[in-house]
Amino acid sequence: MKYFSQQTGDFGYKFSFTPKTGECIWGLNLAYKSGAVSDFSSTYDRQVISGLSGIGNSSSLENPYLFLGDCGSGLVEVYYNEHLEKTTGEDSFYKVNRLTGDGFTGVSGFGYAIQSKSDGLAVGAPYSKINDQANAGATFVFSRTLQEGGNTGNNGWGQLTAFSGTDSGAFYGKSVDLTRQNTNLLLVAGAPGENSGSGAVYMHNTSPTTLIKKIDAVGSGIQSFGKEVKFIEKDSIR
Repeated sequence: MKYFSQQTGDFGYKFSFTPKTGECIWGLNLAYKSGAVSDFSSTYDRQVISGLSGIGNSSSLENPYLFLGDCGSGLVEVYYNEHLEKTTGEDSFYKVNRLTGDGFTGVSGFGYAIQSKSDGLAVGAPYSKINDQANAGATFVFSRTLQEGGNTGNNGWGQLTAFSGTDSGAFYGKSVDLTRQNTNLLLVAGAPGENSGSGAVYMHNTSPTTLIKKIDAVGSGIQSFGKEVKFIEKDSIR
C-alpha cells in the first residue's frame, strides 16, 4: 500500500490490486480538478415523516413500503407509496399499518433492528425477558401477504412467526436479516451477548419454524459476535 501526503491543486491517482488467485483485478481512480462542477444536484427533503418521539430509531425500505422502528415504544410503523408501485397516485408515503408483535410476554426493544426483503420483514426485540431470562431477546417475522397477527391494521404485514432467545443477557435479535429460499423465508439473527459476551448467530426457517444452524464464536478474546448479520448473494463478494 502506498501512502500520500496531503495534496494541493489538481491531482490524479490510479490504484490497482491483483489477488494471488488472479481471478479479478480491483481498480480505483481518485482525482481532483479545481473548478470542477458536480454531476449531482444539491440534496433536499423529499418528504418529512414525523411521529412519536423515537420514530426512525431503525428503518428499512423495500419499495413501495417504508418501515420505521421505535424500540422505545415497541412498535414499527408501516408506510406505503402508491406511486412507487403503480406509477399513479400521490408520490408520497402514508401510514398503513403498525406492528407490535405477538407470541411472548415481556417483549422489550421491539423495533431495535428491522430488515425488509422478499415481501418479508424481520424485527428484533433484543431486550425481551423470556422465561424469566432478562435480555434474552426475541425476533419476529412478518409477511406482506398475511392480514392478521401482531399488527393493528388490515393492509397486510401480518405476523408469520416468532423466535425467542434462551440465555439471560444474550440480546438475541440485536441484528436481523432475511432471504428467500424458494417459497420460504430464512431468518438470521445475532445474539452478541450470548456465551458470556462472545456472541452467537442463529439461522431459522420460518415455515416450518425450525432452527437450521447455530454458529458460536470460536477463539479467545472474541466479543459481540453477531452484532451485525447479513445475507449476501453467492459470488457477490470476492
